[in-house]
Amino acid sequence: MLYRKGIPWQAHSTFSRSLFDIPGIEAAVIQIEGEKSSPLVASVYAHAGPFKDSIQRLLHFAETHGIILAGDFNAKGLFNGQADVTNPAGREVDVFFQRSSFTIPSFPEKPTFIRILASGDVQASILDGFFAPS
Repeated sequence: MLYRKGIPWQAHSTFSRSLFDIPGIEAAVIQIEGEKSSPLVASVYAHAGPFKDSIQRLLHFAETHGIILAGDFNAKGLFNGQADVTNPAGREVDVFFQRSSFTIPSFPEKPTFIRILASGDVQASILDGFFAPS
């Protein structure tokens, strides 16, 4: 078990491997050890591209196991205020929210990831997904 600022948590390798087996998905799952509950949280990166089925599988897995998802889904849809420029991944997320009990607690306004490229250019992105079981 590991501790970060007094909060005990441990890696959940079984769920991490299950998510990693989904094409185009990179994820790590941890379980936070609380007194009243022990939520599972997955940090997720979904590669851009033709991975509509992968997004479906990811969301289904999270819903089935009650896993909180946070990360970059390369998805544009109603769920994150990008209704005018949706993509297949975003439409899958929108459909998921219409039928599931998951909620979207909030979205940050400032970049959550900044990369300095070899050219010196700065690439910034904002977390586009934070989904939690209700």
